[in-house]
Amino acid sequence: MEWRDFDVGCYVARVSRSQQRQSRTTAACGGTATSPVDNIRVDRAGTSKDDRMITTYQERPFTGEVVDFAEDGSTVELTSLENGIEHGPQSEWFPGGQKRLEGQCGHGKAVGEWRERFSAGQLARYEEINEFGELVKRQRWSEAGELTEDYVGSPPRR
Repeated sequence: MEWRDFDVGCYVARVSRSQQRQSRTTAACGGTATSPVDNIRVDRAGTSKDDRMITTYQERPFTGEVVDFAEDGSTVELTSLENGIEHGPQSEWFPGGQKRLEGQCGHGKAVGEWRERFSAGQLARYEEINEFGELVKRQRWSEAGELTEDYVGSPPRR
């Protein structure tokens, strides 16, 4: 998908051309700006969490991607959200740009395969989580590559 920067007042969002066509005018940071309704990418600094821990953007539950940046401007975390709840791909990077963590969330729960890496790139942890958020398998390795944990959980519930 092709993304481009889109100024929405205090924040810069990244939106696709098709999402830009679905935009509407809203007030942002005390001024008027054109912003897409959903499925945008925003800097985490422009979001907040309400008392139910729902991520909001412009005072509404947010659907899209929230990005955290390092001081040098590189991306260190990308969180996918649906209606303010983690849903979809989740990724983190070390400051040098190497992938640190990747996995999926389904309606606020970690699901599927998750991989965490050491800064040198080798696998540190692998987990499989079922659709109920239950750990099915976990493997951990030392930085030397030795398997230090090999856990297999109970069979999935029916």
